[in-house]
Amino acid sequence: KSIVDCLADVPGEIGIDHFTLAITEASTLIVTNDIGRASVCMAQLQRLLHRQVIPEKHPERVHQTLAFLRSRLAFLGGNFSHGLDIVDKALAQYPQTNAATAVLLFNRASGLFALGQLQAARQDAQRALTELQTLALSGYTNSVQMLLGQIELAQGTPELARKRFLALDQPLPANMPRSFYDLYRHLGLGLVLLQQNRLEQATQCLNQAEVIALHFPHSAGLPWVLHYQACTLAAQGDLPQARERWDEVRRLAREFKLYALYRQANACRARLAVREDDQAFIAQWLKDWHWCQRRYGHELQPEEWLAYAWVQRYLGQHQAAQSIVGNLQEQARAEDNQQLQVDLYLLQATLHEDHDERSATLAVLEQAMQLAAHHGFGQLLQHEGRPFRELFKQLLNPAPR
Repeated sequence: KSIVDCLADVPGEIGIDHFTLAITEASTLIVTNDIGRASVCMAQLQRLLHRQVIPEKHPERVHQTLAFLRSRLAFLGGNFSHGLDIVDKALAQYPQTNAATAVLLFNRASGLFALGQLQAARQDAQRALTELQTLALSGYTNSVQMLLGQIELAQGTPELARKRFLALDQPLPANMPRSFYDLYRHLGLGLVLLQQNRLEQATQCLNQAEVIALHFPHSAGLPWVLHYQACTLAAQGDLPQARERWDEVRRLAREFKLYALYRQANACRARLAVREDDQAFIAQWLKDWHWCQRRYGHELQPEEWLAYAWVQRYLGQHQAAQSIVGNLQEQARAEDNQQLQVDLYLLQATLHEDHDERSATLAVLEQAMQLAAHHGFGQLLQHEGRPFRELFKQLLNPAPR
């Protein structure tokens, strides 16, 4: 926060042509996710590069810095494939190992995770963490730990994620204030508790994360916190509050140009609209969906595909919904994405239930329950699973067991 304030006070005629200041600002922007300032910083670095006002000792650093800014902007903006291309080219052309290459690896891992490619994302994130720790860097590593914890949650190892987030609570001197990076500990633990259906505790953790995010107004971290708060509210069955929170996330994400988050929150909001029979929102969301598909093809987030399948089922297009389920199940198996598989079982059970196929419905719910029990998932009765409460009770009776 202090660094950002200081940079904001630097006179324009000094800051515009100063390489060290430009690099310093770029380093703060990978934390704050301020897309507007990042774009200005990129233009500044490109001017310095064109005028050759760069250090002779490590000229590759400016190229790496530009690459991690561009790839981060691509990820935040939802253009994942473009971001991955930027990282691949930068690592091939400037392979020198330093903090910048670690950030590039983290950016690539973020893009891969967004596209559901968990195995490759985990490898890149672990490499980034190892390189940053080798350089004795701390703080920023919490964002990498957050990504690794999210992958562990998706792959059905919540206890590993819980231990990872608990380990982020490092003792500090009594007079030293907590930093922005503490947000990741509270946010991560909130996600673990949400997955375990310990919703009151999840709410407390997410509220602590919100307090930290509000204390650092330069950061665009608040919309992510609000998004997971909305997920928790929806899990608790408080749909009006969840709707309001997601609408606020969408507003903030548009304001900060965080279109990857906007699309993710939009997908959750669309699934809520299906449950509430909100035809107006569904129609608007479909316009967004088709725009994204025209622009990015099939390179969309699994959350978006899942939402589209629920909407297709709502519109009576069961064959289209089933086709999406099949594609996502193939990805879930390849990437060991157990969280996605549970969601797909619930959608598949709903499709069977629509056709009064009770035996098939129970068989799929049995698979969902077995998977959830094996991995310690507690969210079967959240969201679209809530209508299956009585069927799950039947499966728990002594005779079926």
